[in-house]
Amino acid sequence: MKKTKAVFIILAVILVLSGCANGKKITIICLDYPTFDEAMESATHIVDAVYSGEGDNGKYVFEVVDTLKGEVPEAGITVYDIDSSHVYSKGVCYLLFLIKTISVFHYEHPKYESIGSSLITENDADWKEKHETVEAAKDRFADSVKEYGSPFIVTDSLKEVLDFAPNIFVVTVESIFAKSPESPTTAYVCKVKECLKGKVEETLIINGAARIVITLFNGTVRLNHDYVVLLGASKSGTVYVPASPKLNVFDISHYDAIKARLS
Repeated sequence: MKKTKAVFIILAVILVLSGCANGKKITIICLDYPTFDEAMESATHIVDAVYSGEGDNGKYVFEVVDTLKGEVPEAGITVYDIDSSHVYSKGVCYLLFLIKTISVFHYEHPKYESIGSSLITENDADWKEKHETVEAAKDRFADSVKEYGSPFIVTDSLKEVLDFAPNIFVVTVESIFAKSPESPTTAYVCKVKECLKGKVEETLIINGAARIVITLFNGTVRLNHDYVVLLGASKSGTVYVPASPKLNVFDISHYDAIKARLS
């Protein structure tokens, strides 16, 4: 039961971070929060951090003073909290259980989502006890998930993107699969015409035909046109995102030049 509960919180967090599922905004109506032990195991990062102030759109800014699990290279991090009832106090240090998600669509900064049903502060009587519990569990953290999301590369070099991208397909963009007015992206139904690199592991059956879904920045492609797309790895095998935020989609007129570079 505990494992099921922990997995549920991770899935719920990922949905909130993505902002949409099938193009629709997700609202969590009922959330079964993890226990302290479950949050400790599920979190990609555990930190002591001092609250600096509120950002925009439900974001909270913290200064990290100690890292207990994972690596946080940034001194200041922005945290998203799915529990709107939480009220933070400036200058107070909190023990935060976080899930880190990376996205090519928000490549400037990773997202940290706070999980847990209650706030733990330096003023709590069991502050020391809870830290001792985390310290005692550190040997188990080595095999923990470091972050969620598909890896990507930020570069202006086409060669570097071609070398990095595990999947390079020639596709026909057929229709819109999902679109949210609040998101900078659109998901498209695409027919794979050729695999220049990698292969399609699985396909969705849409209107009786085998297809994949590619999420791209808005305004990148037109329907019923062919493109060469440079994509990251797909955990589902059917849904893909760009391998780079800048160099990811090329008109079919660039086919010969890209194929030559891959030879």
